[in-house]
Amino acid sequence: MDTLYCAMRALPVCLVAAVVFGMGCGKREVHVVGSWRVDPASLPKGVTPAGTAALRAMVMEIGLEFRPDKTFTCTMTGAGRTTRFEGSYVLSGHTAAMTTTRVNGIDSRFLVEGVSSDRDPPRQGPLTPWRADLSDDSGKLTLTFMGTTSTFIRSS
Repeated sequence: MDTLYCAMRALPVCLVAAVVFGMGCGKREVHVVGSWRVDPASLPKGVTPAGTAALRAMVMEIGLEFRPDKTFTCTMTGAGRTTRFEGSYVLSGHTAAMTTTRVNGIDSRFLVEGVSSDRDPPRQGPLTPWRADLSDDSGKLTLTFMGTTSTFIRSS
């Protein structure tokens, strides 16, 4: 009877320990929903300081917003104009796969992506998917898009 009594008393302690241990060892859930702004230091750099200044003048600000309904908006402002990308995303682990559906209100299937050349002609939509990788603490996002990689910091 003593063994059964000790086992019964130890059971709640073991259950609580298992729950606490399980919570601490699980992977942290990342949160992408919210507003993000580009870290200017992560923007592409030119071969020379003048080239870097020219690139930074072309793209002054990039903002990214992920909404709970699995849609996103990316706004790029620079060189006197703003470009707005809209689309949907799928979050899997720490990665958001982003599909652009509209650019400045135009269906992306009708757009041409890339720069024309003899060796690499432009490709008509849909645009190449973007990839966003989130940090463990959901405070930083690395976005690979349009042949570049930039770091974004959560702004809300």
